[in-house]
Amino acid sequence: GAGGSATGRRSGGQAAESESEAEEEEALVVVELPPEARLVAGDELVFHGLGTPHPRLQLPSGAELMGCYEESVGHLLLMQPPVDQHQGAAAGGSSGARVMGKSEMRLRFHRPNARHAAAR
Repeated sequence: GAGGSATGRRSGGQAAESESEAEEEEALVVVELPPEARLVAGDELVFHGLGTPHPRLQLPSGAELMGCYEESVGHLLLMQPPVDQHQGAAAGGSSGARVMGKSEMRLRFHRPNARHAAAR
């Protein structure tokens, strides 16, 4: 289990020769953080090396996490709950949510020494 998740956008593509070909393909990436990465709304995260196999993430506390990309089986859906998310559930009725996006890619972060310590 993870302590939290966020979404980020990863740009891919190659440099184009003309302006009409300069658009880059944009993909949603689900970011999974360990429990000790306690974040609050508005915290700034600094990503390094998103185009590499092992990007790094600097937390507001200054701690740095290592990451790796994983392809998911099926789609990871990014949902927006209804405006009054408690009304339908409290009344025993159903409530809807809106699909905001989907991803097949997860970027899972961990402490740099966490995997090595588990292997010992």
